[in-house]
Amino acid sequence: MLNCPNCGKSLKEEDVYCRFCGTKYSPGQPAQTAPPMDPLLSIMHASLYGPPFSVKCTCSACGSEFLEHGLGSPRKTYYCPKCGAKCAVANSSR
Repeated sequence: MLNCPNCGKSLKEEDVYCRFCGTKYSPGQPAQTAPPMDPLLSIMHASLYGPPFSVKCTCSACGSEFLEHGLGSPRKTYYCPKCGAKCAVANSSR
């Protein structure tokens, strides 16, 4: 798993931009490599930060749709992983 060289958040293989800070990432650029998370640590994170969520985002600049998942409360904005534009959250589910 790759992490953003700017903010350290997880990047997906197809991401060109970080969904959290909007930093452009290219395959030749050095990125942080994250070790796999221990299952016990995953349970502890859920108890500390809240229940899991899933939000659907639609980019107003390029029309790309993507899902973002996490624990606790979803952010109000994310960055499009295709073009880097700010995207408002369309809906959320828990």
